[in-house]
Amino acid sequence: MSTYQKPLVIGVFTSAADAQGAIEDLRGAGFEKNQIGLASQEVGNVTSNLVNELANLGVDREQANFYDNEYKQGRPVVSVRTDGRDQDAVNIITQHNGRTDADSAGTSAADISNTQRDQRTDDR
Repeated sequence: MSTYQKPLVIGVFTSAADAQGAIEDLRGAGFEKNQIGLASQEVGNVTSNLVNELANLGVDREQANFYDNEYKQGRPVVSVRTDGRDQDAVNIITQHNGRTDADSAGTSAADISNTQRDQRTDDR
């Protein structure tokens, strides 16, 4: 019996610093540079079409559109090709305040937008 594994674990972050911290810890945990992707307007890593890039990596269009919208809203998106280490990647991403799985209960673009708006308000 074979087990389906997601091609990628993807995290959405509210800051470039959190995304960079996650990337550093992913590398420290043994994920290779070529297994990790970053789409972030803050660090100058601008992509022309995140939807197509994610779809080409096996992400379904609905989720790819969700991540593209998050990216367009200025939130860094980190992708990890886990090669079977999904939970390791999820743990590292969430330790750095990242959200994973666009279709999971309680995670929506509105939730993330509200969180970011609240953080900006607190910073004033």
